[in-house]
Amino acid sequence: MRRSERDALAAGIPRQQEGTFQRSLAGVAGLLGLLTLGGAALIFIILPRINRGQFMQGFASRSSISTGFSQEVQLGGIGEIQQSNAVVMHIKLLYGKLPPDPRWRGLSLANFDGQVWRNPVQVRMTHGLLNGPLDLTRLGNGTRPQNARAQHVSTLGYRVMMEPLGLDVFFLAPVAVRINGPYRSVVVAPDGSVYNAHNTFYGDGDDEPGQNIVQYTADADTRDPQPFVQDSTSNDYPPGLALMYLQLPNGRVDRRIPELANQITADSVSNYQRAKAVETYLKTKFGYTLALPGDRMPDPLAYFLFERKKGHCEYFASSMTVMLRTLGIPARVVNGFRGGEYNDLTGNYIIRQKDAHSWVEAYFPEYGWVSFDPTPGGGATAPEDTWSRMAMYLDAASGLWREWVINYDFSHQMRLSAQLNTSTGKAQTSFRGWLWNAYQKLVQTTLRWQERLEKLSSAQMAVACVVLGLLLFLPFTPRAWRAWQRSRRARDPQRAPRSVASFWYLRLLKKLSHRGFHKEPAQTPVEFAESIDDPAVRKEVVTFTEHYERARFDESVDDAERLPELFEEIIGKK
Repeated sequence: MRRSERDALAAGIPRQQEGTFQRSLAGVAGLLGLLTLGGAALIFIILPRINRGQFMQGFASRSSISTGFSQEVQLGGIGEIQQSNAVVMHIKLLYGKLPPDPRWRGLSLANFDGQVWRNPVQVRMTHGLLNGPLDLTRLGNGTRPQNARAQHVSTLGYRVMMEPLGLDVFFLAPVAVRINGPYRSVVVAPDGSVYNAHNTFYGDGDDEPGQNIVQYTADADTRDPQPFVQDSTSNDYPPGLALMYLQLPNGRVDRRIPELANQITADSVSNYQRAKAVETYLKTKFGYTLALPGDRMPDPLAYFLFERKKGHCEYFASSMTVMLRTLGIPARVVNGFRGGEYNDLTGNYIIRQKDAHSWVEAYFPEYGWVSFDPTPGGGATAPEDTWSRMAMYLDAASGLWREWVINYDFSHQMRLSAQLNTSTGKAQTSFRGWLWNAYQKLVQTTLRWQERLEKLSSAQMAVACVVLGLLLFLPFTPRAWRAWQRSRRARDPQRAPRSVASFWYLRLLKKLSHRGFHKEPAQTPVEFAESIDDPAVRKEVVTFTEHYERARFDESVDDAERLPELFEEIIGKK
């Protein structure tokens, strides 16, 4: 701005006001900078972190996904969720390895009336998480028999980062062993599902609104339960469990369904083999589709099994659950997510709404609840292209923003500090090592040259010194050559009177400035000479200037030759 003002044709700022202008300009620039930083902090840091992401929660499309994970789910609800490609959560493995077909369990459903799955009102168990991880295997919630032969161990650890979709259920890999997170309290349902304590299912109406589920860690036992249950024939079920998970829709069911179940399991000798037989039959004899039936049927399961013979995961899971119950095996439908898309840029698994899934859990007294999935595959995965790769980069950028801006807290500060300390320590160690190696190489090189020089004769040493001097002087050769040329021309008025004139006039100005006579850039040589207030000096400088101008502009050799003499006369006087 100041440079533009100087170059403009408009009138400039008066000299007496330059200081005020500069201070005002600096103050306005600083104020604009502070306002910019404040606005950026408000928009990008403060607002996104209000109550752990609740600021943006109102803009999230959550109606369909919330109905799929409530205590009452209409048959077909999961199919509606699968129509969306929106991200639900990101999962990062901490240790262990995912099973070939991973599932993330949300909640289970017990009662089915032929159209809707519901959960009865159950006694809740509230537990705190602020003091450390919660051991889910020791809560006595009825999900694990007292005489079970297998003791659950942690084989998989992972961290879940939830999107602000308003869900109050923690999604856990079966079999859940532990859960940990910055939450005041959680509710563990009798079926093993874990909810935020302040939610619409189990929270008290007078409770304060709890924070959203943002991030948590968990451990799971992902071992194959088949060795513990493959020979299971026991019917020693707890009374309450049998009452809840053996009931049929409205106390009755289409007679063809139990007949089909018996036909499928005719050759099975254990309950586990019967469950596997039903699972295999549905997975191989029926087709998968996300298209929902156009009209609501009075008995959708019978229509699915004996007429349409294709549907989405809820129809497969509901059909298997009902058939297992007709065989006297307690079973329930589980809603959650299946699989996920791996992002190699962040090392996270991306779980989307289209990954929503329903499967079956059957109860075996020797082990507990075991998962079965009768749904066939829904098609091959689309090959990776430029757009899908770009989506991975966008997801990675979104993950960095969420973790280091929205969810940035004391734990992130400590982790960042530890990473910086580690990186700084490694850099310092590496730099010291490199510096020491370079020093050792320099010492060795110097010693080798010293040995070679000690072997040289006097003549060879003299030649080496001359060559070294020439090499050292070589970078200054062009500048020295130009200086010599100028000096030669300045002392040869016959060949270059103009150069001689300029040379002596510049020397005169330099000497006069030391005596307090300064030439302004806007002054001509004559104006400068006449402006000198000392009459004696002014007279001599005017004479020098007359000779200078004739030598400079008329190329007068005689005047050029007179300039050194006049210079000495002016400078020689004090």
